[in-house]
Amino acid sequence: MSAELEWLTTTLALLGKFGASGAFSLAYVYTAELYPDSLRALGVGVASATGRVGSILAPFIADLGQGDTTLPLCIFGVAGLVSAGLTMLLPETSGQDLPTSIDEAIQFGSRLPAALQLPTPSDLVI
Repeated sequence: MSAELEWLTTTLALLGKFGASGAFSLAYVYTAELYPDSLRALGVGVASATGRVGSILAPFIADLGQGDTTLPLCIFGVAGLVSAGLTMLLPETSGQDLPTSIDEAIQFGSRLPAALQLPTPSDLVI
């Protein structure tokens, strides 16, 4: 990488660190709002574990760019863009009562397009 673009790489890396720190904190807040009471602790635990797995994998992905830093930057960039896009599919929780049962949680997220909706328990009965 040329020295002329080193400032850009440093700036983007610091913005990425800032975004990752914010997303990690938001995962606790938003997942607690999204899951019903009966699954809330499990949901927050799974979100936390997923974040930790990402933290474990990050140094290995960064090492992929031994000679050229393009591959790790592309992997991190695409992963961030995909996760930001998927976040847009989550329901809005502002000003709404939080779900207390699984059925309420299914109704809470029912504003998604039909192709993205999870099956209801009645759909799973054979």
